[in-house]
Amino acid sequence: MFPEASRQTVNTGSFDYEDKDYTSDDGSKYSDKFGFGWKSMMTSLRLTSSLSSNMYLSSNLYYTNLNNFKYLQQKYTSSNDNMNLKNNIFSNLEEFGLKSKMEHKLNNDNTLFYGIDLSRQYFKPEYMEKTVDKNSMIYETGRLSLKTIGVFVFDELAIADWMLGAGLRSSAYSNGNKTLFTVEPRIKASKLLGDKNKLMLAYDYTAQPMHSLHETTYTVQCDFWVPFQENKLPVAQQYSIGWKNYATSNLTISLEAYWKEMENLLRIDNLGYYIDYHDSYTIGKGRSYGLEFMAQYGYKKFSTWLSYTLSKSTRTFDSGKQPFKYDSPNDVSAFVSYDVHKKMTGRIHCHLICSTVQVSHTIFLR
Repeated sequence: MFPEASRQTVNTGSFDYEDKDYTSDDGSKYSDKFGFGWKSMMTSLRLTSSLSSNMYLSSNLYYTNLNNFKYLQQKYTSSNDNMNLKNNIFSNLEEFGLKSKMEHKLNNDNTLFYGIDLSRQYFKPEYMEKTVDKNSMIYETGRLSLKTIGVFVFDELAIADWMLGAGLRSSAYSNGNKTLFTVEPRIKASKLLGDKNKLMLAYDYTAQPMHSLHETTYTVQCDFWVPFQENKLPVAQQYSIGWKNYATSNLTISLEAYWKEMENLLRIDNLGYYIDYHDSYTIGKGRSYGLEFMAQYGYKKFSTWLSYTLSKSTRTFDSGKQPFKYDSPNDVSAFVSYDVHKKMTGRIHCHLICSTVQVSHTIFLR
């Protein structure tokens, strides 16, 4: 059979802006502009092929760009003086990668998945630019990089009404100075309960070769990404149990509870010292648990989902337990998309999708 190819580009972001303009009694004019947030861009090219009646290959070549930022612009104008001040701070992460997965149906009840992942990340952890009138000063920590190669195997077996799965993933991460290896087991199980209900159980052990950092003072609203420098990677063990109901052919409802334990997490006291000298940081643990409800609906070109999450996330360091910066006990999220254009040329599919994502009633504890 001929291969199928598809391309997708997605841009997302979250921003918070505030502008102030006012005039004093003597006629002087002041202008303040402040904003912070994040934005991301992802583009990918996917190729799927049927190699035989029981073997399928799926490959994905992708590029992502993540950017956290904060800016401040102040302008002062009077009859005797003018002043223009700009402060820009951002952190950037670029990633190029290739993922390739093989699906091998051994028989009607047993399917084997295996594949390889390759990626290269480039980090610009901290870039600061200050401009007073026409004079600019720039501070940056330089460009860091990370190479990743991973292989995985996952076996899925159907026994009566049960679907059992177990697998391993092994990865090598190199930051240019040292290389670390990981082995990550995963176990999944699900059972059909009648025609429209399913029980789901899962255990996942994962490692992360990079840190999303923020200073404990929170004087800078944006976070900073850096590759690992320690001899141990941040790792997590997650246990989950869920229920899914196929109410109709177009509507699915699910409920999932999870418990996650994390180790080798970092708390940064001084970001510059950490990046330049690998100093001024503390290693600790984390815990996260919660309950998520989700409803998904799709009809022809229209699709949407709505979710509510009740959760708690904490971090524990030498000074004791403390709330996580992004702990959001109550979170409501909604997504809507409509495929406004669909074109197929030969075996190549092209889609133009309009979508809106809205997150509301999210509470952050600091």
